[in-house]
Amino acid sequence: MLTIKRGGKMKRFLILMMMVLLTFSVFTEGQQEEEKPIIFAIVNDYPAAKVHDADFEGWLYADRIVAPFTEATGIEVTIRKYTDATDNTAKSLDMDLASGDSSDVILSYGGRVNKFANADFGVNLYEALPQEFIDQFAPSALKQFERNGELFTLPMPGWATCMMVNVDLFEEAGVTDILPADDDPDRSWTIAEFDRAVKAVTALGDEYYGYYLIAKECGGDYWIMNMLGGFGAKLYEDGKVALNCPAGIEGMEYIHYLHENGYVPYGASGLFDGDMASLYFTGKLGTRGYVPMGADAGEISFKDGKNDKPFKSILMEYPHIEGVVDGVPPCYGPDATMVIDNGDPVRLAKALKFIEWLAGADSQSVIAKSFAKFSPLTTVITEREPGPIGTAKAQMAQIIKGRGIYDMGVGFPVYNELRQIWLAVFQGMLTNAITPKEAVEEFERRGNKLLSE
Repeated sequence: MLTIKRGGKMKRFLILMMMVLLTFSVFTEGQQEEEKPIIFAIVNDYPAAKVHDADFEGWLYADRIVAPFTEATGIEVTIRKYTDATDNTAKSLDMDLASGDSSDVILSYGGRVNKFANADFGVNLYEALPQEFIDQFAPSALKQFERNGELFTLPMPGWATCMMVNVDLFEEAGVTDILPADDDPDRSWTIAEFDRAVKAVTALGDEYYGYYLIAKECGGDYWIMNMLGGFGAKLYEDGKVALNCPAGIEGMEYIHYLHENGYVPYGASGLFDGDMASLYFTGKLGTRGYVPMGADAGEISFKDGKNDKPFKSILMEYPHIEGVVDGVPPCYGPDATMVIDNGDPVRLAKALKFIEWLAGADSQSVIAKSFAKFSPLTTVITEREPGPIGTAKAQMAQIIKGRGIYDMGVGFPVYNELRQIWLAVFQGMLTNAITPKEAVEEFERRGNKLLSE
């Protein structure tokens, strides 16, 4: 009996110890799980080594955004870098999600972010983030990503397009009275003034043109859509194509008129972005759509031996119909960031803290300055840098704050497909296969069919 009794005590003791060890194990596993870093996926638009130092983008985010965040919050973040800009990247991120190895926060070009993980996995940031944080964003910047009153993506710094003007060529054509003084913050002008200028420049000779159209491939749309905005036309509204309206048709008819009357190089359906740059650098193109970094084109032209002397380039808004539109917001190609809900509330809470830091004014200032981009936050102040590019960048920042941005459809998961439809109908109009009105109607029909699928 004594042996059995001792055995019973020993058995109960061993069971008790196992329970203690199991409880401790579960507790420490829980602690380890909580201490696991969240995963931050950065998708580069281009191989970093081709444009920057081999690890520039990783260094930028690791040292100047992630490290200060960890120091301030104690939350560890692991960076997962994707450098392939093709659809394979989107597939890789989706596969990671399906396999249970998803990132917590994703950053990439806005036109691809919504493909990486749909709204079933995303978090409605209108509900998850403080209202005072959301209020820092320009409303039009948020609107492009808003769907049914919900917001699963935050806009980040992006490229913004303006119109660059060859001032020397305008002087030769006798139309510099149209242009504002260098220190005038108002960079707007009317369609009537623009029309007068392109006619005067084109009249200088057979090799001269007032403006440029590109339609060989997507990319040229960024230099053209602003022109539609100048007539008061929108591309999209409430999740649908909105171009089929009197303003949209009038804008397309004006673009067609420029092409048919020789104020732009004929055959735009076969012209590339590089063709436009080459003509502008020779000093024979009056205006072109471009980013503010093009403000030193005249200096580059002189250094490259394409001109005997540098010419002056200045930034202007795209022209607008007087009395209908006050000014034209720039086409804007933002990066975007979103949070993935992985089903772990602790992990999700950390990810939300990080995205608020990542998309906040301090981080966006660093990113915008490093990549010569522009922030959608009204609280970010763009430092004035010396030289023509610095002046143009400061002017563009003011335009964005005052005008907002022109919705290019970047927030749609089918953004690339919409661009292909636009390109097809635009080419059809420029080759006179269809009229401007028919082009608008076809874009509406095919675009809304795509958006409804």
